[in-house]
Amino acid sequence: MSWVQGPIDSLPPHQNIEVRTRAFYGAHNALPLEFWPPCHHGDEAVVQVYEHFGDAGRRFFHCPYYETSDCGFIYWIDGPMEVHVQEYIRHLHVLNQQRNIEINMKHDQINQLLHENQEHAHRLNNIEAEKSTMAERITQLEEELRQERANNLTRRFMPPTVSGRRNYYG
Repeated sequence: MSWVQGPIDSLPPHQNIEVRTRAFYGAHNALPLEFWPPCHHGDEAVVQVYEHFGDAGRRFFHCPYYETSDCGFIYWIDGPMEVHVQEYIRHLHVLNQQRNIEINMKHDQINQLLHENQEHAHRLNNIEAEKSTMAERITQLEEELRQERANNLTRRFMPPTVSGRRNYYG
């Protein structure tokens, strides 16, 4: 495999760009391990996908310390791409960003629904506790009513009292 060395005006920062190591590509059989070049420091280079204008989508090796070092080691893995391929790659990046926005919005909606669900569950627990308290109170009142009715039946069939008061049938 031959490496095409070429300048890159300025490497993009690592933010939001996946930098792959030899271990990743070895595990995924994407690049043969014997072709992994060292940088000028003697350390294994890392792979990155260039995402700017004319070379968007091209993979290249670079020094793992390029942000803090002036090593300058850069080797292109992929040759130059045709314009329509670059445009298609940019289009795919835009679609990917849109999907990520949609996914984030869905996550926000899910989190909002989970929060509302927790609030409803809390309210339901409070209502269940209130229902249980009311059921106990109803049972207590029914018992009191049963006792009161028993007392009333006893009074209805009692003989007249000393005060001259008569029962219902008397």
